Amino acid sequence: MLFIVFGLPGAGKTYVGRLLKDEFGFYLYDGDNQLTDEMKKALKEKKLFNDSMRDVFFQRLINKVLQLHKTKKNLVVAQTFIKEKYRKQLLKAMPFARFILVQTKKVLREKRLLQRDDLDQNYVKSMIKLFEKPTIEHLKTRNDTDGKIQLIKKLENFLHNQKINY
Repeated sequence: MLFIVFGLPGAGKTYVGRLLKDEFGFYLYDGDNQLTDEMKKALKEKKLFNDSMRDVFFQRLINKVLQLHKTKKNLVVAQTFIKEKYRKQLLKAMPFARFILVQTKKVLREKRLLQRDDLDQNYVKSMIKLFEKPTIEHLKTRNDTDGKIQLIKKLENFLHNQKINY
């Protein structure tokens, strides 16, 4: 099984990915590991990515996920997936993938982002404006402060409905 955990910066994508790893034995891969040198330079200079950069990035990410999926029975990838065209591109390459949109309260998301020293807040705000509402089929889950047990139960129910053995 392949899950793509996506959503706004600070929503808790990596947290949900870690729950799938720790509670259900999934292999967790951070999609940002495929950032190109050009993207890393843009981040350092606080410049937004353009679609040309994203095209290269998502092709690299898709290739990596295909490679990992050959050896990992249950794989979860955490990645923002700002634009719908890239979600669809991944689904075209891997129609068996299941997307999970992680959402949280705006105030909590912003608080989490302020705690991170590796992100420029203005850059993050620009990213948020670019986030496209998903039209692809996806599970929605909330990642609010008191929801760990509820989140685990929701993931467990989802895995059961997908007939996934973990």
